[in-house]
Amino acid sequence: MRDRQTAIDGNPRYRFCAPALYVTSTSPSRDSWSGRSSSYVSVPLLSLPAHVCWIASLLRPRSSAPRFMSRTAVLLICLIAAVSLVFRPASASTPPSIESNEGPHPQRTTVLDNGVRVTLTPYDTDGRATVRFVIEAGTAYESQSEAGLADVTARWLRLQSTSDAPGEMAVDVTVTSDAMVFSSDVAASAAPVAIRRMRQLVNTSLDDISERSALDSARTHAAQVLTHSPSPQADARQQLRRTMYQDETYGRPLPSQAQIRGFTGADVASFIRRHVAPDRASLYVTGSFRPSDAIESARKHLGTWKGTASGLPLQVTTGPGGDVTVIDRPNRSQVAVAIGTPTVAPGHTDYAALQVATTLIGGGHTSRLAQSTSLASTSSPYSLLVPHRETTYWTAVVATRPTQTRPAVQTVRAILEELRNTAPDSSSVYRAQTVLVDRFLMQSSTRDGLADQMMFLNRHGLDESYFLKYQARIRSVRPQDVQRVVRQYLAPSDLSIVLTGPARLIQPQIAPVRRQMP
Repeated sequence: MRDRQTAIDGNPRYRFCAPALYVTSTSPSRDSWSGRSSSYVSVPLLSLPAHVCWIASLLRPRSSAPRFMSRTAVLLICLIAAVSLVFRPASASTPPSIESNEGPHPQRTTVLDNGVRVTLTPYDTDGRATVRFVIEAGTAYESQSEAGLADVTARWLRLQSTSDAPGEMAVDVTVTSDAMVFSSDVAASAAPVAIRRMRQLVNTSLDDISERSALDSARTHAAQVLTHSPSPQADARQQLRRTMYQDETYGRPLPSQAQIRGFTGADVASFIRRHVAPDRASLYVTGSFRPSDAIESARKHLGTWKGTASGLPLQVTTGPGGDVTVIDRPNRSQVAVAIGTPTVAPGHTDYAALQVATTLIGGGHTSRLAQSTSLASTSSPYSLLVPHRETTYWTAVVATRPTQTRPAVQTVRAILEELRNTAPDSSSVYRAQTVLVDRFLMQSSTRDGLADQMMFLNRHGLDESYFLKYQARIRSVRPQDVQRVVRQYLAPSDLSIVLTGPARLIQPQIAPVRRQMP
C-alpha cells in the first residue's frame, strides 16, 4: 500500500492508499465440478482508487451545505460497483476459444548427411536452453540375456561425463524403453558447447572399460534401482506388459542383481557399438539460443560422425488377450489389478477419441474410476495410454484390499460395459477434453515439455501439424466417438487382467484363473 496524494478538479487534496494488485485471467476457464464456464476481465486494481475518487468528487457537494452522504460511504459504493465489474462472469454457454490458447512454438528440422536429425525450437525464455541428444538404444533393444545392460551403459556414460575431463560440462544420461537420452540445461550461449560435449561422450574410448572404477559404480547403482521392490501398481503394470508382449521388448522381465553385476566392460562396449550410431540419433534444442550457432555446432561435431547401427530393429510381438494372471506376492497387504490391451498408435485417426475415453475413465478426480463408490477404499485408480515406438497400450490400474479384488475387477469392467452400451454425456466428455488440453498447454509452456513433444513426434513419425492441431482434434471428439472407440478397442475378449498380491486370497475370488506365474 502506498500513500498517494491526488488532486481532482482543483478541489482540496486528500490521501488514499492504492493497493498494488492485479486481477488477470488470460483465457476462459471451466469449473471442473460444475462444468460452468467463467471468464474475468484483466483489470489492474491499482487504477481503481483514482476512478473511485473521481466519481466521488462528482458526487461531493460544491458548497458548504450539509452533505447528504459521507465521503466514506460514496467511496465504498463506488469501489463495490467497480469490483463487481471486474469479477463479472461471462456467459455460461460461452465455450473456450481454441484459437486463443497458446500452442507449440515453431520448429525447425534439419537432417544431416549422416542421418542425424536436428530439431530446433527457439523462443525467448529465461535466457537458458535445453539440449537433448537422443539415441534409439533403450531397454527394448536388449536381448533376453542383456536385460539391464542399457541401464548400466547409460549410468556408465553419465559417470564418464564428470570424470573423463575435469572442468568439462556435466551431462545427464538416462535410458527409457525406447531411447538413451543425453540432456543438459544450460545458459543460452552454452548450447553449442553442450552439443560438443555430448558428441565427446558418444565418442568415448571403449578400450579397457573394465579397468575403470566407473563401471563398478554403474553396475552397483543399476542393481539397486532395477531390483528395488516396486509399488504394487508399478509391479502390476510391469507384469501386464509381460503378458501382453510375451516377455519380449516392452515386456521383458526385470534382471536379477547377479545378472547386472555380471556385465563386463566388453558387454557395455558391444552395446554401444551395435546401437549408438548416427542413423539412430536425434538432437533437440529448445529455449533461448541462436539457431545458427546450434546448427553450426551440430554440423561440426555430429555431422562428421560415421557408422550405422548393427543391432536388430525392434520386433514387437503381442499375445492373445482375455487371460487372467495371478502373480503371487504373499507378503503384500494390497492387491494391484492391472487391465490392459495393445491398441492404436498416436498417428491413427481414432487416437484422439481414445485419449478422451481414457481420461474420462480414469484420468483425473472427475473420472469414472475416481468417482466410483465401489472403489472408495482403493489407492488412486487411474487409466493410461502408453505410446512406445512400435506399440501403444491402454491400461487401467487399481490397488485395493485383498478381500475387494473381485469388486475392483467388476467395477472396471462395469465402467467399460456402460460406455460400450451408452454414449457418455457431453459434460463428461468436455471435462475430459479440458484435462487433456490443459496438460498440453502446460507442457508447451516449458523447455523440457517442448523437448518431450519433439521427441514424441520423431518417435512416432509425425510432423509438426500433430501438435499445431492438437487442441482442435481433442475438442472435436463427440460422445458417440468415445462410445465407438471403447467398443472397438477395449472389448472384453481383448483385455488381459493381471493381479499381484497374496494368491491364496485372490484365487477364490477370480474364476477362471487360466494361468499362474511364479
